[in-house]
Amino acid sequence: MTHDTFHSAPVPLPMADLLRPFYGALGVEKFRGEIWEDSPDVTMGRGYANDGKPFDISSAHYLTEPFRVYRTMRAGKFVLLAAVQTLKTYFLERTASYEMEHDPGDMTVYLCDAEDAIDHAKGRLLEMLKSRPGIADQIYEAERNRRHDITTRDFLLPAMTFRVRPLNDSATNRVTLRYIKVSDAFLAKSSGQIDKAMKRLTQHQEDGKALIESQGCEAGEDFDRHWKSTDMRLLHVRCPFCDESQPFEWQRYRGDDFKPTPCKILSPAVAADVLPTEPPKPGTYSGMQKGCANTDGQIDEAAVLANTFYECYCCGSHWPDHPTIRAAIDASSHYLATNPKALPRNIGFSWPAWINQRLPWGNLMLEYLVAKRFDREFGNRTPLEDWWKQRAARIWQPDLAEDAVRIETGLDYDPQSLWPNEWRRIGIVDVQLHASHFWVSFDAIARDGESRQLFFGCFTSFDDIDKKAAELKIPPNRIFIDYGHESDLVKKECLRRGLWLAGRGRRAGSWYGWNMLTSSRWDKFKRSITHADGGKSYYFDIISDGEKYSENIAGQRREVFRFNFSALHCGDMFRRHRDGIGAPRSQFLAEGVGAEKNELSHAAQTHSRYRAVVIDEKTGLKKPRWQPKRQNIPDHAFAIGQMRMAVYRIWNLGGRSDPDNPPPTEIAAQPAAVTVDKFAAES
Repeated sequence: MTHDTFHSAPVPLPMADLLRPFYGALGVEKFRGEIWEDSPDVTMGRGYANDGKPFDISSAHYLTEPFRVYRTMRAGKFVLLAAVQTLKTYFLERTASYEMEHDPGDMTVYLCDAEDAIDHAKGRLLEMLKSRPGIADQIYEAERNRRHDITTRDFLLPAMTFRVRPLNDSATNRVTLRYIKVSDAFLAKSSGQIDKAMKRLTQHQEDGKALIESQGCEAGEDFDRHWKSTDMRLLHVRCPFCDESQPFEWQRYRGDDFKPTPCKILSPAVAADVLPTEPPKPGTYSGMQKGCANTDGQIDEAAVLANTFYECYCCGSHWPDHPTIRAAIDASSHYLATNPKALPRNIGFSWPAWINQRLPWGNLMLEYLVAKRFDREFGNRTPLEDWWKQRAARIWQPDLAEDAVRIETGLDYDPQSLWPNEWRRIGIVDVQLHASHFWVSFDAIARDGESRQLFFGCFTSFDDIDKKAAELKIPPNRIFIDYGHESDLVKKECLRRGLWLAGRGRRAGSWYGWNMLTSSRWDKFKRSITHADGGKSYYFDIISDGEKYSENIAGQRREVFRFNFSALHCGDMFRRHRDGIGAPRSQFLAEGVGAEKNELSHAAQTHSRYRAVVIDEKTGLKKPRWQPKRQNIPDHAFAIGQMRMAVYRIWNLGGRSDPDNPPPTEIAAQPAAVTVDKFAAES
């Protein structure tokens, strides 16, 4: 017996069978059909697309298996991870009314918001219960004879007690329940309240059920944990043209072992419309496709709505965004368990928004593209995060933002060849704990801020860095080093490594050593400009004025400078340079196929952080920050990218400088004035 057949096989309910005489005395009729077949003439109630009409399973075939499995399971936990507007709440309501009428037991529906619990009970829920003949008779009888037994959120019926409660400590104590149902469980966060509610089933180990439904949530939260404790049955569909089963994912990568499936279309006319010019190949993506190109970098909304289609993983056929096709896809719905180690009594189902027949795929694609644009161009990841949680029904983690994006592993160019755009060369050094080793990038830079990587790697000593810099003909004053670790040692080495500026002028005979950079949580720094008449003016920038450190060495005075920079805004700038969005492109050395899967590769490291809103530990306020995707992930290349953007601000590079203040020819203790760009000034 397979894992799935165990859950799917109809089984009797021993407790209900034993109590059937008692139920009969109370007028409770045991219904033997499917849940959606019970009371087929009862309307769905307010708040649904077919308001005023009964539920029709043909409009949502994807609910067939969840309904059937829930009815036949003896006891246990049943979790729904489903997109918004796909009837997950209706599923909760319909199963609740079914159990109240045909298999009663004390039940509580938990909602995570107290006001929502009251409104839900007063409104839709009470209306729905009174529409069921078998329940309505009990409610009217209780209202007529014992008015106190029917209140806003309490229904003391002859066979059971039904309650609607907020999910909090007071509501999850001092009750014994046979059924609990938790709605919108993502709102519980990491409160532990779902676990407390589950304990109310302790006395009903043989016949108690918990139903928990929600959209996606943050990874690691309570609902995530409960979902992952189930067998995690994911929605699959069949291709209308090759009949192959496949997970109904937004996008799916075809790996090196992929082999296409022949299409079974016989009509040449149909084949010409739905089949690609050539079979799908490894290294490509199936799934939802917008079917049109951006116009001048802008989303052509009308074209997206008109041209979106779904590409079959197996044969590459294009499923048109048409009601007939969407209905056919829904009719083929089935589920496959993905967690065979789950306890048999823990069952989970998940489905996305694009299984909804009434929802055009073009609408979802447009929502997705707009969310991606806000993430990539403005650093606002909230719309994208909400889309993955609400539409894709996924547990959110930063990697989702890269799911459908192939990370560029670099360009094929010779770093030793002449680059006509080159203006100067720099080195950026990321110091590791205890100065045990250093991650270093050497780059050539153009005047417009475009860059070309010459070297990226790891060194174990300052001398090795010096040797590589000399090999690439990078002078010491063009080396910028992280001042966050082993600060005293770094300062000492910067004073040791440099050159004396020859020639004439006020800076002749000055020492120019390595420069120090400090990442800061401050978003802006007050800077000053001294005018010819001795007056000063002030402005704000994302990098500070240079702080001078000096020391007499061998009777000569040496000076080096340290600059603080905004980690947030320099991260924003680097992301734009990395991806070529509204900024000169950063070019990186090619690393070969699959480099993005190696965490130590440059490609993986440059995508190791994501922009998130976090609570500032000192102020308690919400602040955007560039966070590692997970603990201890190698992110040195991203940190180097931030520091390179800081140097750009010192030099007024990247197409963001004040035209009245061109880049200085040398690093100055007090950089030339720059205009803070609109993007950096936001957030």
